[in-house]
Amino acid sequence: MKISPKKRFSQNFLKNNEISKKIAALVSKKNILIEVGPGTGCLTKNLFEHKNLHLVEIDLDCVNFLKKKFPQLNEKIKNENFLSLNLKKTFGEKLSIIGNFPYHISNKLFSKIINDKDSIVELVGMFQKEVAERICNKKGKNRGYNSILIQAFYDCEICFDVEKENFFPTPKVTSTVIKLVRNNRKKLNCDNQILESLLKHAFKQKRKKLRNALKNFNFDRKFDLILDKRAEELSINDFELLAQNVNS
Repeated sequence: MKISPKKRFSQNFLKNNEISKKIAALVSKKNILIEVGPGTGCLTKNLFEHKNLHLVEIDLDCVNFLKKKFPQLNEKIKNENFLSLNLKKTFGEKLSIIGNFPYHISNKLFSKIINDKDSIVELVGMFQKEVAERICNKKGKNRGYNSILIQAFYDCEICFDVEKENFFPTPKVTSTVIKLVRNNRKKLNCDNQILESLLKHAFKQKRKKLRNALKNFNFDRKFDLILDKRAEELSINDFELLAQNVNS
């Protein structure tokens, strides 16, 4: 059975087994492991040291292929959209997520990670290089809304690049593998809705100084030094401080 990559799922199948081994070696063996978008199983075949392995694949053709290739996993292969799953109800807690993620779901995936941060303790995944750098860099113009929130709750590490010739079909960009590990922060020390509103306004006009991007919010003059910066220059602690001190 031959599987043809589908454009509607942004499928680029990894075909280099040595790279698959390197990715598999990065993930902890002590958690429930969920591979997202296993495709034809290039990564899957290197994950069998994990006793509690589950596969979530949206493409039914791939699901049928995987069930024939890995019959021992038949009961643990779900034909589902990972973004729509209730992870805690479906799999439990202390989850590790691994995958070669389609580029077009990156932002939605990071939003899900943030929303399910109490269950997801680790992520090892491959993303477009620019997206990976945006998520992991502490400062810089490529950072965004999800960068701040991911870094608030996860320690982020860029692991290695994967050149485009290692995929079929060949994508137009380089990919990068990153690792996220849940830190000890339980919650943010501010109102979440205020923080989210600040982040959205700040990064919507991220080339502007914050005093202009956040002109709809009122702050005391003591925050002038922060407000003279751009969003990309601030840490999560800076944004927490601003959220704590918005004047009504």
